[in-house]
Amino acid sequence: QVNGAIFASNGGDITVKAYGDAAITLLDASGTTNGDVSVTSSNEAITDNDGGSAMDSVLPDYDIIANTATLSANGNIGDGNADPADYTQFIDTNVTSLKASSGGDIFVDEKGAIILTDVEALGNVEIVASGDITATKVVAGDLAAIVSGDIQLDSVTGDITGVLNGGDINVGSIIADTTNGEIVLATGDGAINNNATGTNVAAHSLVMFAATGIGSGNALETAVSDLAARNTGTSGNINITNTGALTLEDAGTIDSEMQTWGFAVNNAGGSINISAASPLTVNNNVLATQDNSTITLTADDSITQAAGTTVGTDGTATGITINATATSGAFTQVNGAIFASNGGDITVKAYGDAAITLLDASGTTGGNVTVTSSNGAIIDGDLGSAMDTTSQDYDITANVATLTAKDNIGDEGIDPTDYSKAIDLNIDSLTATSYNGSIVVDEKDNITLTDVEAGNGSVEIFAAGSINAIKVVA
Repeated sequence: QVNGAIFASNGGDITVKAYGDAAITLLDASGTTNGDVSVTSSNEAITDNDGGSAMDSVLPDYDIIANTATLSANGNIGDGNADPADYTQFIDTNVTSLKASSGGDIFVDEKGAIILTDVEALGNVEIVASGDITATKVVAGDLAAIVSGDIQLDSVTGDITGVLNGGDINVGSIIADTTNGEIVLATGDGAINNNATGTNVAAHSLVMFAATGIGSGNALETAVSDLAARNTGTSGNINITNTGALTLEDAGTIDSEMQTWGFAVNNAGGSINISAASPLTVNNNVLATQDNSTITLTADDSITQAAGTTVGTDGTATGITINATATSGAFTQVNGAIFASNGGDITVKAYGDAAITLLDASGTTGGNVTVTSSNGAIIDGDLGSAMDTTSQDYDITANVATLTAKDNIGDEGIDPTDYSKAIDLNIDSLTATSYNGSIVVDEKDNITLTDVEAGNGSVEIFAAGSINAIKVVA
């Protein structure tokens, strides 16, 4: 079809078949009851031949108007551009649902809401719509990008920073290559919802951007290796359950075309709950920016937090509750890693050793810290000392610290004045139980020993101030 050419059925079905390219400008099956449109290119591509866009709010252009569009091509269906916000070579639709199969890539932009009944490509799939997107089944090779709203670009760098407008993304099943494949789900005004039973997203990496929650009412079920998630609005939780080992990573690290966020997970509207049915690695910040939110990290295996990262408050939010559970492995904070709750309680549970560098529950009203190692020890992960008058180091800052371990809690240094392996405290009171080892802690100033018991070892408490020993058993 040359630019300006039209097929118009007034409610009837339209079918186009070509051996070579199928270049379309307008296949209009609208009517009192819309008909369906089917386009097939058995050996080449389906292309947009007029360069418009259904996403153009001033002068939208449509290549297909129908109830259901069924597109099949040996090559691409539509085409992309270097500028991700340029949809002029996409297939522009005004349809209710889409079925598409491509031996190459699929690029479609939709005027309003759309149901992706069955969309499969050997290459990339990029679907952009101004309304809700229900992804019943999407299968892609390297990339599946499902975006509700206009992509927003940084005016200087051109990096993707987010999306504008849009509706909900309801995820049934979206699959990309699990070795290198990436899935991007983004909406400027809506939520990303679990819309089916079983795994919703399977790929190597997943980046999600929403405004009113991600898996808020029903956790999104994923099978990915790398994850970045951001909720920018004032409501909605982030709930994700992952099968397999999971690394929480900055979006800019996962995809170089995206702007570096400065965090892996950030929720401005509520709580964060992420679980992995295998090891969980925190490679960048996990932040809650709304007061009194909860961050829960759970792994069936171990949890490792990288150096220089923070889990908890963004610095302004108060009363953040932080829970971390390594069900069958160790909990490890690498030197420089921080849990910061700004007055909320912090709880760490590990089956193996719990190596801590800083669990900071300080705030206007201090929170409490609880650390449990059911089959290992509680270890000072950075070898500093609260007794160092030049450069004090704290593993725990809180009102009350409750420490429980099968083996040692802290350890002795090379001499009686070496507190580098002790658990370094800046607290008011301590409750500690070691069932099969010793307890060695050092405190910044005054401390109350509410109940400290070492079942099969010694108790060594060092403090720069007074010690009030209510109950100590060694």
